[in-house]
Amino acid sequence: MAQQARTGSVLLLAATCLVACSEDEDDEAASSSASGGSTATITINAPADGANVIAELEMDGDEVELEVEIEFTVTNFTLKEPGTCGGAAACGHVHIKVDGDNCDDTEEDGTMLPFNEEVFVSPSGADLLYCGGVSLGPDGVEGADGGHTITVQLHNDDESAVTNTIGVIVSDQVNVEVEVEDGVGTGGEGGAGGAGSGGRSAAGGAGGGVGGSGGVTGSGGVAGSGGA
Repeated sequence: MAQQARTGSVLLLAATCLVACSEDEDDEAASSSASGGSTATITINAPADGANVIAELEMDGDEVELEVEIEFTVTNFTLKEPGTCGGAAACGHVHIKVDGDNCDDTEEDGTMLPFNEEVFVSPSGADLLYCGGVSLGPDGVEGADGGHTITVQLHNDDESAVTNTIGVIVSDQVNVEVEVEDGVGTGGEGGAGGAGSGGRSAAGGAGGGVGGSGGVTGSGGVAGSGGA
């Protein structure tokens, strides 16, 4: 009888341990899932890794850009204009980086920003004119041709980086060979003003903007008015 009692106690203790241990494991799994990072992903669809791409000068308002277009897709994450997520989880935008920090944009006062472009739609573009060593002059764009690494990163609405389950920033990158189209240069000077009727000739107008074959064509000078 005593042996049966001892056997029952052992079985009861084992069952209690199994239940408790199972609950502890469930609690640990739930805690790990809650704090283990984001399941969001971002993938560059174009250009492909190793692709040859053409960069062209374009006008965006009064700014000149040398963009490489990028197409990407995002999963388990909502893209919105920065500052408009309203506290929603898994919501934010994308930072485009080129060659690490070498091509980051700057504020008007010269303060360096942590991205080349900050976007929330696809396709978007990376601007190579921000890159160190790249310049635009009378002979066209210099320093942009060659290999570049383009990276896209997910960022929360508060600008913090989105990290995955192992603490790595959610991102994707491709290496591309960039070719800037030949003949891109600055616009020429404006033409001389026309002679005034019976009087002095007027001065010519100022030159246009960025010009050249394949670039953004500058407008001509403003003709002078007639003399007195």
